[in-house]
Amino acid sequence: MKKLILNLAIAILVLITISSCGGGSNKGNIMGQAVDNWGAAVGGDDVTIIFSGLADIYHPNQDGTFDISIPEGSYTVEFLWYSNDEGIEIFYQYDFTIATGQTINMGTVPLVNTELNAGWAKYRGGLYNDAITHFNNYLTDVRNGHANMGSNSAFCGLGWSYARLMNPIEAYNNLDAAVQASSGTNADAYVGLGGLFLSVGHDGANYTYDESNVYLTSAINMAGNYSSAPTHDHITETDLYAARSLARFLDGDISGCQSDINTAGATVDDEGSFASIDTLNMLTWLVGHI
Repeated sequence: MKKLILNLAIAILVLITISSCGGGSNKGNIMGQAVDNWGAAVGGDDVTIIFSGLADIYHPNQDGTFDISIPEGSYTVEFLWYSNDEGIEIFYQYDFTIATGQTINMGTVPLVNTELNAGWAKYRGGLYNDAITHFNNYLTDVRNGHANMGSNSAFCGLGWSYARLMNPIEAYNNLDAAVQASSGTNADAYVGLGGLFLSVGHDGANYTYDESNVYLTSAINMAGNYSSAPTHDHITETDLYAARSLARFLDGDISGCQSDINTAGATVDDEGSFASIDTLNMLTWLVGHI
């Protein structure tokens, strides 16, 4: 009888031990919200959350929030995110120790690379050479593994910065790199190229208005209305139609020019820049006097 009681006691002890290890009683929770470069939530399957030493892979909710239960211990948590719009794959790491029953709130988890933000901030401040330095630093980080896929946004930043500095060859090379890196899905790169061919030509000598028309059309035909905010210049879809109307006029396509004047004119007071308003007024007069 004593032997039976002893065996039962051992079995109960083993059961309690197993339950405490695998049943969740020695776990804590880690929570927070993943956001992108501009503070907008990012989530779903595009974001992967990995804890060192654990085989499970987690994803935040679509609104970026996560609340994950893991065994007590010390971890490195890594967030991996690929943004198709910006062509950026970056990661964020955080080291922590969690105890049984503890909840760690990471708050906002910034899936950003500060060099990219700094580059666009310098661009908006008119410090284009400084912006170029930051964008190149970002691309160096890409090559060193801090971001893994290259960056459409950084290439665009270099292209727009070089265009502002009147270096059309470097502007073209970097904007074209953004087009290639995005497999032709980066509207901002197409807009930059459209403006480049309209203003100075890709080499500073050859104005190619039909090419400007092609690039601007590519941007216009992409789903949704284009806006360069929040990174730079506050260019809108209305501005694209105004620019294309000029490219078409200079290329001799008067009917296409008039069509774009009509389209842009419908929203120019709400969305267009002063340059677009002036362009449309000028073209309206020119078309009317041909």
